[in-house]
Amino acid sequence: MNQYENSNELSSIKDTVLWKTLDAFDGDLEKKLATNLIDICKEAANRIKVMPTYASQYTLHDEVHLLNVTELMAKALGDTLEQLNFIEISLLILSAYYHDQGMVLDAEEFRLLDKDDEFQVFRDNWYLNHPNKQEIELQKNSAKLTETEEEKLSFKLAELESAMLTDYLRTTHAHRSEELVKKLYAADTRLDIFNVNLAYLVAKLCLSHHQNAVDLTPENGFEYDEQVGALSVNLPYLAVILRLADILDFDRDRTPDILFNSIHFTSEISIREWEKHRGVIGWKITADEILFSMQFKHPVYEATARQFLGWVDNELRNCHELCSKFPAKFEQYTLQLPYSVKSRIKAANNAYIYSNNLEFSLSRNEIVKLLMTDQLYSSPSLCIRELLQNSLDALRYRTALLGCANMNWHDGKVEFEHYADEHGYEVVVCRDNGIGMDEKIVKNFFSKAGRSYYRSPEFERERLKLREQHKDFDPCSQFGIGFMSCFMLGDRIIIETRRYYGEGKQYGKPLIIEINGLGSLFVIKEGKNNQEIGTTVKIISRKNLFLLINGQIRLN
Repeated sequence: MNQYENSNELSSIKDTVLWKTLDAFDGDLEKKLATNLIDICKEAANRIKVMPTYASQYTLHDEVHLLNVTELMAKALGDTLEQLNFIEISLLILSAYYHDQGMVLDAEEFRLLDKDDEFQVFRDNWYLNHPNKQEIELQKNSAKLTETEEEKLSFKLAELESAMLTDYLRTTHAHRSEELVKKLYAADTRLDIFNVNLAYLVAKLCLSHHQNAVDLTPENGFEYDEQVGALSVNLPYLAVILRLADILDFDRDRTPDILFNSIHFTSEISIREWEKHRGVIGWKITADEILFSMQFKHPVYEATARQFLGWVDNELRNCHELCSKFPAKFEQYTLQLPYSVKSRIKAANNAYIYSNNLEFSLSRNEIVKLLMTDQLYSSPSLCIRELLQNSLDALRYRTALLGCANMNWHDGKVEFEHYADEHGYEVVVCRDNGIGMDEKIVKNFFSKAGRSYYRSPEFERERLKLREQHKDFDPCSQFGIGFMSCFMLGDRIIIETRRYYGEGKQYGKPLIIEINGLGSLFVIKEGKNNQEIGTTVKIISRKNLFLLINGQIRLN
């Protein structure tokens, strides 16, 4: 059966399988709740209509999406629908209609957005990752533009602003949906059943669709037998049904990050092309098979689709695994979906030849050679300069934070050590008691070439606070790739670090980071509780300084 075989007939919640099933219950309470849901879902449909006014790039978050999710829930349930009680069915319908309501801002929220620190940091980082904005602004400032050209560039800037705002809302909307449901309906008697208001359970389901499926367990507040009066509600199962129905409504306009990063607006292929040539041409969703047929006019779009389908596969596996761990008395809650998705993807009119692993790559030696060109790193020993600069910045940062607490700190230190270990390998150590790092900084900056924390929007926000206390400092570190120079001396690097957040605040978690060469995974472990504040970098060389010849140690 086609996913949307009856989609043309879905004009309201009353047309869906779930609502018809709910309405078929005989009791007065069930009938009353089914009637109440009509108005509550209509309120959700009217509210979501506001979204395209400030997020026009993503127009499919409307009642069509809400109806599709509700109908797809019935697909995922299959025969299990007959096992659900009327409260579970009602919670599914409500979560389908309210899980994306956080994508909508009311007038007051929109007005205050620019004053929100979280939004400001997100916006600044987003534009760093989408350099098209700078390119367009440079073109727009040209004195030679015609009125038509200037209008086109203004439109492209507006598109980027819309996409940025939508990306922010998407990353934060689950929590906002949760809070909205409680705000609007926690005192609404239309959702009162057995003296229990369903809004809190709906809110929890709304939040769940952006949590990891493996975390939807009783240990995290998702009970298999949440009681509403005399009836039992299986929250993990309902959360699984919501998340799968949501992602199987294959919305081709959702979060095309790879598009914004890879295609310049100055090329012939624009954002409008992505919307115009959305590639899904056919689909089928049954208990035995999920199949999407697609055609694209650019390999970037195909790569995006393949990435999305890989994510769907992962979600299906995780959700099946979660359901397989239900206790025996809840074994009737089963998924009527396969474990993976099938796809048929083609280049429209043979427009391109697709390769999923064709990209520039450099070996370790080539990267090291590249680093040492143009006098950037003319000697491997210059990594010592980079380590020293990083340590000095860390010390000055800690000094500034202590200064904000009216404390004069003169105990900062940087130590270097150079020796041969017991195996004969040369070791260089840089040790400081500066600001240190936490897991967020390691993942977002330290591990990414070209991204320095001291040149980030996050640090600029912190500098504003330091300036207010007249404790600002200008970091001396210049290059986000500076730490990579350490690989000139050795492939194995061990880092111990712990973050200082300010006087009176708890220290960060002690971390130990092991790196075994460029391109290898960072292994992050929790250190010991008595680990000191600051950072120690130990570089172990590739070269063994000593040789054992005829039973004697000789210098290599």
